[in-house]
Amino acid sequence: MELSSADWDADEWIVSGGDALTALRYCNEEMIGILRRDDEAEVDGELQVSSRWISRILPRHVRYVGRIHEQPVCPGMPRRQLALVVGHDGYLEQHKATKQGRNEALLRLELASNPEDAYLNYQLGKELEIYARFAEAVPFYEKALLHTGANATWRHDLVVRCLFSLKKAGRFSQSVDLAEAEMPHWQHSPDFFFALGDVLLDWAIADPSQAEALLPMIASSWERCLEIGDNPALNSTVVGRGSFLAAKNLHAFYLSLGQADQDEYFANLKRELLRQRRV
Repeated sequence: MELSSADWDADEWIVSGGDALTALRYCNEEMIGILRRDDEAEVDGELQVSSRWISRILPRHVRYVGRIHEQPVCPGMPRRQLALVVGHDGYLEQHKATKQGRNEALLRLELASNPEDAYLNYQLGKELEIYARFAEAVPFYEKALLHTGANATWRHDLVVRCLFSLKKAGRFSQSVDLAEAEMPHWQHSPDFFFALGDVLLDWAIADPSQAEALLPMIASSWERCLEIGDNPALNSTVVGRGSFLAAKNLHAFYLSLGQADQDEYFANLKRELLRQRRV
């Protein structure tokens, strides 16, 4: 920070709300500006965008603390949510390859000094998950869950990622147990119910004897996503899980069951939701 002459992070760009940034030139109040960052990533060969709210606008004298995933430290300074959206492509495959191993090493160094730190355990679990090391990620997510408060800004992402990693590790029953415990807290989250539908589907495929009981719950989970709708105010939400991605899953689900009426309905719904998004 002392040596930098730049005003902005190099792998981010303004998507919308530039006027809100310009207006800060005339703001005399010292504050931390919170903005929405849309992270681009590739999932199963398709571009996926997830949104998170982060502290990114800082007075020049504010400094970060931490070896990695640092946080600005400014006791007593107010934080303001800005009408500003930025894009970020640091999670695309070509960028991930250049960072592989670096973040993990730094996180393990930090955890050696602070082994119970919830945020560090969450971040190391996430780092391992990003590189498809799901079974290794689970213990760090589980430790993070033990020490993460209900109001922590990262708890939503932590819960959804733990559901996913447990599923990928083949621990379906444990993933469903976690979902049942967390469900009362995430009735407003399409991501939670989207992940739950995925867990139940993979369980039904892995154990066909469970399929008859699981199939209705799979459909109802993704239908619940559509009832909630996309919730951009939610931290770490994936665009489309409350709309076209849920409709896409339901289309494929009913197509596989040979239920033509339902299949056609959700195929048309997916097309309409995508059209609305483009408009």
